[in-house]
Amino acid sequence: MEIGSIYSLGTLDTMPHPPMQMAGEGAAYFSLCREALLSIAIKYRNSAKRVLLPAYTCQTVIDPFLQEGWAICYYGISRQLRIDTDDLSEKFKVFKPNLCVAHPYYGADLNQKELDALSELKNKGCCLVEDLTQCVFSTQRSEIFDYFTGSYRKWFPIPDGAFLVGKENIGESHLEENADFVKTMADAMYLRGVFQRSGDVNVKEISRRVGNMAISHISKGINLHGMSSFSKSLLQQSDLEASMKQRFENYHFLYKNLAKAHNVKVVDRKMEEITCAPLFFPIYVKERTAFQKHLAQNEIYAPVLWPVHTKELLINDTIKQMFDEILMLPIDQRYGMEDMKRMIDVILRIQ
Repeated sequence: MEIGSIYSLGTLDTMPHPPMQMAGEGAAYFSLCREALLSIAIKYRNSAKRVLLPAYTCQTVIDPFLQEGWAICYYGISRQLRIDTDDLSEKFKVFKPNLCVAHPYYGADLNQKELDALSELKNKGCCLVEDLTQCVFSTQRSEIFDYFTGSYRKWFPIPDGAFLVGKENIGESHLEENADFVKTMADAMYLRGVFQRSGDVNVKEISRRVGNMAISHISKGINLHGMSSFSKSLLQQSDLEASMKQRFENYHFLYKNLAKAHNVKVVDRKMEEITCAPLFFPIYVKERTAFQKHLAQNEIYAPVLWPVHTKELLINDTIKQMFDEILMLPIDQRYGMEDMKRMIDVILRIQ
């Protein structure tokens, strides 16, 4: 069985669904998280348009602000995947942003030191956004933030879906669905399910090509779309509690069994810092390309999060090294202990 491939779908049929309440009262649901961030950038387009972003982030967090002509400054993140609070404060003094985005990374809610540093920005008039894509089940929701956003499609077998909730609502009820993208991605996911049931590698290759076609639909600029009814229906049929429980168990098992591995470095965080279900299990690897290739030869697909497209975020040697070495091990709800044991066995054999 593959570990880490795209989610599969067993059906392309949809069912009626009740109104979405997953992200809380007043939430807006977009097709993609980058669209939610774009809606914020648009809302504040008549401001100073200066945003602080974490230097360890995804290009899709950067692009909405670039598209709207915002000036961007990047603040430091440590190898422990914590905010460099001194750098954050210094960048705020020099850059004078009117908006700042923060990420809690891979299951670790922002700690008190981070919240205190961000609160100082808030007290000086800076609008704060918490991107929960890597901690989508977080219940912390500190009052210092004006907006919370995150992607659902990274967590569940749905072709699209993201949320935005804030003190000032940004509605999406008038937005059309991203029909071409949703249909093409759903087709790719369905074909992946056919491959998993049949073992036909030709179907797998077709699934990969169709998936690339879907990505091409959203790679030519960002436009606002509402989350599809198809994805809402699928998401509300998901067992959220079981998903969270499985992710925690998988993370804990890898944490315990890779702590003394000779060829990988587990991100230096205590297990008690993992306060909500993680998206992935992050590790550092020196010879990452060769390591990934070896995993892939054993049908384990560990993604690089994230490829660097904007060189300006490489603000110091720590960030450069992180982007060169960080790798994500899949721990999602599709996999159990036997899958984690197989992954560990493969990792420990890599020279």
